[in-house]
Amino acid sequence: MVDIIQFQPQGVASCYRITADTNGEVATLPVMPQGNNYNVMIANAGTATAWIAFETSAAVTVTVPAAGGAAGGMCVPSGAIITCNAPTRYLSAITVSGTADINITIGSGS
Repeated sequence: MVDIIQFQPQGVASCYRITADTNGEVATLPVMPQGNNYNVMIANAGTATAWIAFETSAAVTVTVPAAGGAAGGMCVPSGAIITCNAPTRYLSAITVSGTADINITIGSGS
């Protein structure tokens, strides 16, 4: 049986917040001792669905997919909380309309 470790924040400055809109926004996470490969919990506290992507720089390249098209990132509906691996230190978010308050917490576990 596999043990599942509950997500726990790590570090003093482990929480970040961006407000994404139709122009997009980028959060720059700190460089971690283990490199740029760590877990994050992402919560959308806004009223709009956001599309997020991990970027290689502070430029917003995430896009909202056209109907029936390929996703330009990962969908985070309003009110959703997800935990995932962050392969880079830049996370961008964009909306179709309205705003999405994206809270990002660095930590470990699932």
